[in-house]
Amino acid sequence: MSTVTKKFFGTAPNGAETSLYTIKNASGAYVTVSDYGVTVVNIVVPDRNGVLDDIVLGFDNPTRYEETISYYGATVGRVANRIKDGKYTLNGKDYQLTINNGTNNLHSAEGCLAFKMYTAEIVENGVAFTRLSPAGEGGFPGNLKVTVTVTFDENNYLLFDYKATGDEDTVVAMTQHSFFNLGGHRAGVTTGEFLKLNASFRAVIDDSLAANGEIVSVTGTPFDFREFKCIGDEPDADDQQLKIAGGYDHCFILDKSAPNEFELCATLKDDRTGRYLECYTTKPAIQLYCGNFIENGTIGKDGAEYCYRGAVCLETQYVPNAINYPHLGSPILRKGEEYHHVTGYQFGTY
Repeated sequence: MSTVTKKFFGTAPNGAETSLYTIKNASGAYVTVSDYGVTVVNIVVPDRNGVLDDIVLGFDNPTRYEETISYYGATVGRVANRIKDGKYTLNGKDYQLTINNGTNNLHSAEGCLAFKMYTAEIVENGVAFTRLSPAGEGGFPGNLKVTVTVTFDENNYLLFDYKATGDEDTVVAMTQHSFFNLGGHRAGVTTGEFLKLNASFRAVIDDSLAANGEIVSVTGTPFDFREFKCIGDEPDADDQQLKIAGGYDHCFILDKSAPNEFELCATLKDDRTGRYLECYTTKPAIQLYCGNFIENGTIGKDGAEYCYRGAVCLETQYVPNAINYPHLGSPILRKGEEYHHVTGYQFGTY
């Protein structure tokens, strides 16, 4: 069974004292998560030679996470990704959210759970983080009780179990936003890594990067990852959708055997180190983001220098902007019902 230890992390911008919880297994591999935003600060796993290294980008104190506003390692909510023009309608009432990304609301803006404090309880192989998001936070109705349970076991399997209940009808669509670099967080560009996605369709984005409600096939396009493909092969292809986002920053519709099934959705592997990551989820879609907006020279943990396209995010979620396009799947959580999704990351070598 993994052990869990706690230590002081730093003072958040709001003055709160934050902690780090390290979940370590018998092999020496470990994951560190903060009670500030349920933020993954470290994932330390072996390469093919047994050498341990940290494979997620991040920072040495909580202030830097909020300063960059890039959601490194964060548990993002209430609603992840972009809501077009920050507008939605629920039960006949129109809502206007804060605009924080061009013309859109991204990751719920100032209400994002990534920059909020949680209470923590140590459980078997991990930690359960709980927060009551008050009515109106981020522009969403209802008091929402959120619990994110993070576990890491002897097999280097990292699991996120999300639950939420509200006292009013509201909108919930959470995700995990770790920036992975299987070569190690100092390794630089990830364009040599290989990706496979179990997804035959993707969401179309408009010029503002918001999903426009259209779903198209990946067949014959740079978005076809149904077989392993180097992620550096086509991000700059002559494709308007890639040009809009500066590379890959798109949502793929998962090929599910049934709705809410917990299934393999993505595999990322690195030939340099022999590390691989398998992503499993109950969610219907996954956002692939390849670090197109990481600024060269960003200083991370232990003085590491991060760079453009220096990480890969695999964000399991609802289709972005689905609140405005019911045919994409509803992120509405009704009063008295439970939001429950699970996402797992299996780390190994080959």
